[in-house]
Amino acid sequence: MLAGIARLTALGLCRSFLPRGFQRQNSFIFTLSYPRRNLHLSKWRAASENAIKTLGYDINIRHNPPQGFFIREATFVDIEEITDLWFKSFNDRRYISSKFFDVAMPESQATRDFLRDLLSMSIRVGPSKLVTHVVEDLSNDGKIVACGQFSPPQPDGPVDLPFPQFPKEWDPEIADALWGKKSDSRALLLGKQPHWWGIFVLVDTEYQRKGLAFPLMDWACHQADATGTPMYGIGTPMGYPYWKKHFGFRERKMLDFPVRPETYGVYYMVSIVRPPRVAGTSSIVQV
Repeated sequence: MLAGIARLTALGLCRSFLPRGFQRQNSFIFTLSYPRRNLHLSKWRAASENAIKTLGYDINIRHNPPQGFFIREATFVDIEEITDLWFKSFNDRRYISSKFFDVAMPESQATRDFLRDLLSMSIRVGPSKLVTHVVEDLSNDGKIVACGQFSPPQPDGPVDLPFPQFPKEWDPEIADALWGKKSDSRALLLGKQPHWWGIFVLVDTEYQRKGLAFPLMDWACHQADATGTPMYGIGTPMGYPYWKKHFGFRERKMLDFPVRPETYGVYYMVSIVRPPRVAGTSSIVQV
Protein backbone atom coordinates (compact mmCIF):
# COMPACT_ATOMS: atom_id res chain seq x y z
CA MET A 1 0.00 0.00 0.00
CA LEU A 2 2.79 2.40 0.88
CA ALA A 3 4.44 1.62 -2.44
CA GLY A 4 1.20 2.49 -4.24
CA ILE A 5 0.92 5.80 -2.40
CA ALA A 6 4.52 6.60 -3.31
CA ARG A 7 3.86 5.94 -6.99
CA LEU A 8 0.77 8.18 -6.98
CA THR A 9 2.68 10.94 -5.20
CA ALA A 10 5.48 10.74 -7.77
CA LEU A 11 2.93 10.94 -10.59
CA GLY A 12 1.36 14.04 -9.07
CA LEU A 13 4.72 15.74 -8.67
CA CYS A 14 5.72 14.92 -12.25
CA ARG A 15 2.45 16.27 -13.58
CA SER A 16 2.74 19.51 -11.62
CA PHE A 17 5.96 20.37 -13.46
CA LEU A 18 4.52 19.77 -16.91
CA PRO A 19 3.62 22.64 -19.27
CA ARG A 20 0.23 24.20 -18.75
CA GLY A 21 -1.15 22.55 -21.86
CA PHE A 22 -0.83 19.06 -20.41
CA GLN A 23 -2.49 20.14 -17.19
CA ARG A 24 -5.33 21.78 -19.15
CA GLN A 25 -6.01 18.72 -21.26
CA ASN A 26 -5.32 16.23 -18.48
CA SER A 27 -3.67 14.19 -21.20
CA PHE A 28 -0.37 13.21 -19.57
CA ILE A 29 0.01 9.45 -19.35
CA PHE A 30 2.60 8.17 -16.89
CA THR A 31 4.06 4.90 -18.18
CA LEU A 32 6.34 2.41 -16.51
CA SER A 33 8.51 0.39 -18.86
CA TYR A 34 8.51 -2.94 -17.07
CA PRO A 35 9.39 -5.71 -19.59
CA ARG A 36 6.18 -7.57 -18.85
CA ARG A 37 4.14 -4.50 -19.82
CA ASN A 38 5.91 -3.79 -23.10
CA LEU A 39 3.68 -4.06 -26.17
CA HIS A 40 4.80 -6.15 -29.11
CA LEU A 41 6.24 -3.94 -31.86
CA SER A 42 3.55 -4.96 -34.36
CA LYS A 43 0.82 -3.97 -31.89
CA TRP A 44 2.52 -0.61 -31.34
CA ARG A 45 2.66 0.00 -35.09
CA ALA A 46 -0.99 -0.93 -35.49
CA ALA A 47 -1.96 1.47 -32.71
CA SER A 48 0.14 4.18 -34.38
CA GLU A 49 -1.50 3.63 -37.77
CA ASN A 50 -4.97 3.81 -36.22
CA ALA A 51 -4.04 7.07 -34.52
CA ILE A 52 -2.83 8.50 -37.84
CA LYS A 53 -6.14 7.65 -39.51
CA THR A 54 -8.01 9.31 -36.65
CA LEU A 55 -5.82 12.40 -36.31
CA GLY A 56 -4.95 12.95 -39.94
CA TYR A 57 -1.22 13.17 -39.34
CA ASP A 58 1.74 11.03 -38.29
CA ILE A 59 2.09 11.11 -34.51
CA ASN A 60 5.70 9.94 -34.79
CA ILE A 61 6.74 13.22 -36.42
CA ARG A 62 7.40 15.60 -33.55
CA HIS A 63 7.95 19.32 -33.21
CA ASN A 64 11.41 20.57 -32.34
CA PRO A 65 10.87 23.97 -30.64
CA PRO A 66 13.70 26.16 -29.31
CA GLN A 67 14.77 25.59 -25.73
CA GLY A 68 12.32 27.08 -23.25
CA PHE A 69 9.28 26.67 -25.51
CA PHE A 70 6.69 23.92 -25.83
CA ILE A 71 4.34 23.05 -28.71
CA ARG A 72 1.01 21.32 -28.27
CA GLU A 73 -2.39 21.05 -29.93
CA ALA A 74 -4.76 23.95 -29.25
CA THR A 75 -7.92 23.56 -27.18
CA PHE A 76 -11.06 25.65 -26.71
CA VAL A 77 -9.44 27.18 -23.61
CA ASP A 78 -6.81 28.80 -25.85
CA ILE A 79 -9.19 30.68 -28.16
CA GLU A 80 -8.95 34.02 -26.35
CA GLU A 81 -5.15 33.94 -26.29
CA ILE A 82 -4.94 32.96 -29.96
CA THR A 83 -7.31 35.82 -30.82
CA ASP A 84 -5.02 38.25 -28.99
CA LEU A 85 -2.06 36.69 -30.79
CA TRP A 86 -3.69 37.36 -34.17
CA PHE A 87 -3.73 41.11 -33.52
CA LYS A 88 -0.18 41.04 -32.14
CA SER A 89 0.93 39.34 -35.34
CA PHE A 90 -0.87 41.51 -37.91
CA ASN A 91 -2.06 44.73 -36.26
CA ASP A 92 0.77 45.78 -33.94
CA ARG A 93 1.63 49.22 -35.29
CA ARG A 94 4.92 49.25 -33.36
CA TYR A 95 6.31 46.55 -35.66
CA ILE A 96 4.00 46.26 -38.69
CA SER A 97 4.54 48.98 -41.29
CA SER A 98 1.60 48.16 -43.59
CA LYS A 99 -1.86 49.31 -42.55
CA PHE A 100 -3.55 46.57 -44.60
CA PHE A 101 -4.83 44.48 -41.68
CA ASP A 102 -5.90 47.61 -39.80
CA VAL A 103 -8.36 48.10 -42.67
CA ALA A 104 -9.06 44.46 -43.62
CA MET A 105 -9.50 43.16 -40.05
CA PRO A 106 -9.52 46.08 -37.61
CA GLU A 107 -8.99 45.28 -33.95
CA SER A 108 -12.60 45.58 -32.83
CA GLN A 109 -15.22 43.57 -30.98
CA ALA A 110 -16.77 42.41 -34.25
CA THR A 111 -13.43 41.12 -35.54
CA ARG A 112 -12.73 39.43 -32.21
CA ASP A 113 -16.10 37.66 -32.38
CA PHE A 114 -15.33 36.54 -35.95
CA LEU A 115 -11.94 35.11 -34.94
CA ARG A 116 -13.39 33.40 -31.85
CA ASP A 117 -16.07 31.74 -33.98
CA LEU A 118 -13.53 30.76 -36.64
CA LEU A 119 -11.15 29.20 -34.09
CA SER A 120 -13.97 27.43 -32.28
CA MET A 121 -15.19 25.91 -35.56
CA SER A 122 -11.63 24.94 -36.48
CA ILE A 123 -11.02 23.07 -33.23
CA ARG A 124 -14.46 21.47 -33.31
CA VAL A 125 -14.00 19.82 -36.73
CA GLY A 126 -11.01 17.91 -35.37
CA PRO A 127 -7.42 17.28 -36.49
CA SER A 128 -8.37 15.01 -39.36
CA LYS A 129 -9.45 18.21 -41.17
CA LEU A 130 -7.73 20.98 -39.23
CA VAL A 131 -4.92 20.83 -36.72
CA THR A 132 -3.98 23.93 -34.74
CA HIS A 133 -0.77 24.03 -32.70
CA VAL A 134 0.28 26.65 -30.17
CA VAL A 135 3.75 27.51 -28.87
CA GLU A 136 4.04 28.22 -25.16
CA ASP A 137 6.76 30.25 -23.45
CA LEU A 138 7.62 28.07 -20.47
CA SER A 139 9.45 30.93 -18.77
CA ASN A 140 6.30 33.08 -18.86
CA ASP A 141 3.67 30.79 -17.32
CA GLY A 142 3.00 29.02 -20.60
CA LYS A 143 1.98 32.18 -22.46
CA ILE A 144 0.94 31.41 -26.05
CA VAL A 145 3.38 33.29 -28.28
CA ALA A 146 2.96 31.55 -31.64
CA CYS A 147 0.37 29.45 -33.43
CA GLY A 148 0.07 27.48 -36.66
CA GLN A 149 -2.97 25.97 -38.35
CA PHE A 150 -2.78 23.31 -41.05
CA SER A 151 -5.15 21.06 -42.96
CA PRO A 152 -3.99 17.48 -43.68
CA PRO A 153 -4.59 15.99 -47.15
CA GLN A 154 -8.25 15.27 -47.89
CA PRO A 155 -9.51 12.52 -50.21
CA ASP A 156 -10.90 14.97 -52.77
CA GLY A 157 -8.25 17.69 -52.38
CA PRO A 158 -9.91 20.87 -51.04
CA VAL A 159 -11.65 20.63 -47.68
CA ASP A 160 -14.96 22.32 -46.95
CA LEU A 161 -14.48 24.28 -43.75
CA PRO A 162 -17.15 25.93 -41.62
CA PHE A 163 -16.93 29.69 -41.84
CA PRO A 164 -18.53 32.52 -39.83
CA GLN A 165 -20.12 35.50 -41.55
CA PHE A 166 -17.97 38.55 -42.21
CA PRO A 167 -18.58 41.47 -39.81
CA LYS A 168 -20.66 44.23 -41.39
CA GLU A 169 -17.97 46.79 -40.58
CA TRP A 170 -15.44 45.07 -42.86
CA ASP A 171 -14.79 46.24 -46.40
CA PRO A 172 -16.61 43.49 -48.39
CA GLU A 173 -14.23 43.66 -51.36
CA ILE A 174 -11.17 43.23 -49.18
CA ALA A 175 -12.80 40.51 -47.08
CA ASP A 176 -13.66 38.48 -50.18
CA ALA A 177 -10.17 38.91 -51.58
CA LEU A 178 -8.55 37.96 -48.27
CA TRP A 179 -10.68 34.93 -47.40
CA GLY A 180 -12.37 33.88 -50.63
CA LYS A 181 -9.68 34.20 -53.28
CA LYS A 182 -7.17 32.27 -51.18
CA SER A 183 -9.29 29.14 -51.48
CA ASP A 184 -10.00 29.86 -55.16
CA SER A 185 -6.28 30.06 -55.83
CA ARG A 186 -5.65 26.79 -54.01
CA ALA A 187 -8.28 24.99 -56.05
CA LEU A 188 -6.93 26.52 -59.26
CA LEU A 189 -3.36 25.44 -58.57
CA LEU A 190 -3.93 22.00 -57.05
CA GLY A 191 -7.47 21.03 -58.04
CA LYS A 192 -8.51 17.81 -56.28
CA GLN A 193 -4.92 16.68 -55.70
CA PRO A 194 -4.43 15.76 -52.02
CA HIS A 195 -2.18 18.28 -50.30
CA TRP A 196 -1.30 19.85 -46.99
CA TRP A 197 -2.59 23.39 -46.53
CA GLY A 198 -0.74 25.90 -44.37
CA ILE A 199 -3.61 28.17 -43.38
CA PHE A 200 -1.75 30.57 -41.09
CA VAL A 201 1.28 30.95 -38.83
CA LEU A 202 1.15 33.62 -36.14
CA VAL A 203 4.04 34.91 -34.03
CA ASP A 204 3.81 37.54 -31.32
CA THR A 205 5.77 40.55 -32.58
CA GLU A 206 7.67 40.70 -29.28
CA TYR A 207 8.90 37.14 -29.94
CA GLN A 208 10.10 37.68 -33.50
CA ARG A 209 13.52 36.24 -34.45
CA LYS A 210 13.33 33.52 -31.81
CA GLY A 211 12.76 30.73 -34.32
CA LEU A 212 9.14 30.04 -33.34
CA ALA A 213 7.60 29.92 -36.82
CA PHE A 214 10.19 27.43 -38.07
CA PRO A 215 9.20 24.35 -35.99
CA LEU A 216 5.51 24.83 -36.83
CA MET A 217 6.10 24.84 -40.59
CA ASP A 218 8.92 22.28 -40.34
CA TRP A 219 6.50 19.81 -38.71
CA ALA A 220 3.95 20.32 -41.48
CA CYS A 221 6.56 19.98 -44.24
CA HIS A 222 7.81 16.70 -42.75
CA GLN A 223 4.21 15.50 -42.64
CA ALA A 224 3.80 16.42 -46.32
CA ASP A 225 7.03 14.63 -47.23
CA ALA A 226 5.89 11.52 -45.36
CA THR A 227 2.72 11.36 -47.44
CA GLY A 228 4.38 12.48 -50.68
CA THR A 229 2.01 15.42 -51.05
CA PRO A 230 2.67 19.09 -51.84
CA MET A 231 1.92 21.88 -49.41
CA TYR A 232 -0.02 25.01 -50.29
CA GLY A 233 0.18 28.31 -48.46
CA ILE A 234 -0.16 32.07 -48.72
CA GLY A 235 2.92 34.22 -48.22
CA THR A 236 2.86 37.85 -47.14
CA PRO A 237 5.49 40.18 -48.66
CA MET A 238 7.47 39.82 -45.42
CA GLY A 239 6.97 36.09 -44.89
CA TYR A 240 7.29 34.61 -48.38
CA PRO A 241 11.11 35.02 -48.68
CA TYR A 242 11.48 33.14 -45.37
CA TRP A 243 9.31 30.22 -46.49
CA LYS A 244 11.15 30.09 -49.82
CA LYS A 245 14.62 30.10 -48.25
CA HIS A 246 14.03 27.59 -45.46
CA PHE A 247 11.43 25.21 -46.91
CA GLY A 248 11.63 25.43 -50.69
CA PHE A 249 8.24 27.01 -51.39
CA ARG A 250 7.76 28.28 -54.92
CA GLU A 251 5.77 31.33 -55.98
CA ARG A 252 2.83 30.28 -58.13
CA LYS A 253 0.28 33.11 -58.24
CA MET A 254 0.07 36.73 -57.10
CA LEU A 255 -2.99 37.71 -55.08
CA ASP A 256 -3.88 41.35 -55.58
CA PHE A 257 -6.12 43.27 -53.20
CA PRO A 258 -8.26 46.34 -53.90
CA VAL A 259 -6.18 49.50 -53.96
CA ARG A 260 -6.96 51.92 -51.14
CA PRO A 261 -4.78 55.06 -51.56
CA GLU A 262 -6.34 56.74 -48.52
CA THR A 263 -5.33 53.95 -46.11
CA TYR A 264 -2.89 51.14 -46.91
CA GLY A 265 -2.30 51.93 -50.58
CA VAL A 266 -1.30 48.76 -52.45
CA TYR A 267 -1.04 45.30 -50.91
CA TYR A 268 -0.51 41.81 -52.26
CA MET A 269 0.11 38.23 -51.14
CA VAL A 270 1.58 35.25 -52.97
CA SER A 271 0.17 31.75 -53.44
CA ILE A 272 3.06 29.40 -52.74
CA VAL A 273 3.44 25.65 -53.24
CA ARG A 274 6.10 23.36 -51.82
CA PRO A 275 6.68 20.09 -53.71
CA PRO A 276 7.31 17.10 -51.43
CA ARG A 277 10.85 15.89 -50.92
CA VAL A 278 11.88 12.28 -51.42
CA ALA A 279 12.36 10.64 -48.02
CA GLY A 280 15.99 10.65 -46.92
CA THR A 281 17.18 12.98 -49.73
CA SER A 282 16.99 16.60 -50.80
CA SER A 283 15.37 15.69 -54.12
CA ILE A 284 12.11 17.40 -55.05
CA VAL A 285 9.14 15.46 -56.34
CA GLN A 286 7.72 17.21 -59.40
CA VAL A 287 4.05 18.21 -59.02
